[in-house]
Amino acid sequence: MHWVPLANDGTIDTSAYYTRIDDRTRVVSACHAYFVNGFTHDVAAIARIAHDRGALLFVDAYQTLGTMPIDVKALGVDALAGGTLKYLMATAGIAFLYVRRELAETLRPTVTGWFGRQNPFAFDPTTLDWAPGARRFDGGTPPIINAYIARAGLEIIHEVGPANIASWTRALSDRLVEGGNARGLTLHGTPDATRKAPTTAFWVGADSASVERRMRARGVIPSARGSVIRLSPHFYSTFDDVDRALDTLAAALRDGRDVA
Repeated sequence: MHWVPLANDGTIDTSAYYTRIDDRTRVVSACHAYFVNGFTHDVAAIARIAHDRGALLFVDAYQTLGTMPIDVKALGVDALAGGTLKYLMATAGIAFLYVRRELAETLRPTVTGWFGRQNPFAFDPTTLDWAPGARRFDGGTPPIINAYIARAGLEIIHEVGPANIASWTRALSDRLVEGGNARGLTLHGTPDATRKAPTTAFWVGADSASVERRMRARGVIPSARGSVIRLSPHFYSTFDDVDRALDTLAAALRDGRDVA
């Protein structure tokens, strides 16, 4: 297994994939956006590199689904996975998988369940057959209540529209980057809103969990990830929300220095 390195600025150079994928590579796994700071990969370029060397591309789109239009065929991915917990406005327990149709028919899952059978209601434990297409990757019974919540969240995203969401969250990202700079915060990741998901991260040091707790005490809910604090607005967020979050982060950092 080979890892593509993360640059000091929290981005990944797509050209690094050229030196790490060769004719022995079977599958390339890439995230659509880096979970720490939202940096978005050029998935289409990675797909071309992988396919030129006879490899498949699997993409984790958990950090981008619900924030922008995603066309799996235009991107050229072989498989893409996501879940509804984050920007799809739902809860944990529901995930989904796209597999290119002609590829799906050639794969046999190593873990399976009764929903992955041709006829789940045959209840035949002696036959290991596969459902057509990507349904063969289904496992057991899904959590029904979670599925209804997921459907409601997806309806909201469709109503607002991924393209509209992308346009507004990029404006919020610009506000975060510019506002963070004005407050003396150190950005982790790209400042280019067109190359990132709505997530924006700022360096706070090793004790990010304490910074998160101080922010939560002031009514702002961020996420501590390693040495950064992550702020992730969505389509319902406003410039005032962003400014308040940045002011709260700056205050939490000052409090930490005062205590030290």
